[in-house]
Amino acid sequence: CQRAGIALVARRDTADVEPLVRSIATGFFAHAAVRTPDGTYRPLRSITVASAAAEAEAAVPLVLHPDSVLCDVRPEWVVYTELVLTTRAYMRDATAVTPQLLHAVAPHFFELRQSSEARAAAAPSSTRLQ
Repeated sequence: CQRAGIALVARRDTADVEPLVRSIATGFFAHAAVRTPDGTYRPLRSITVASAAAEAEAAVPLVLHPDSVLCDVRPEWVVYTELVLTTRAYMRDATAVTPQLLHAVAPHFFELRQSSEARAAAAPSSTRLQ
């Protein structure tokens, strides 16, 4: 930055990063994953990896790469640029996103669904289960 004459300023204004996150999500929406209760991530699009020994295909749980700054945060939804396959399937260059953003950038690929809790809360009180 110094050689280019650009001032490096730390800011906490999230509005500055929203266009960047939107751009990343637009380019990598097919690499979206959601966190599961066990802490791994499930891809929203099925990913299979052929086993070299058995040549069978199995669903692969994804984890954040240990060098990722998101390891401590563990966001619920992410997009990633690549998978590194070792003993585990590591997501590299992960970015935290929201389901609403994924739907906004790729409505042909994602459908927003209301959770059962939200549907119950929105239902008239006469039909709500107590």
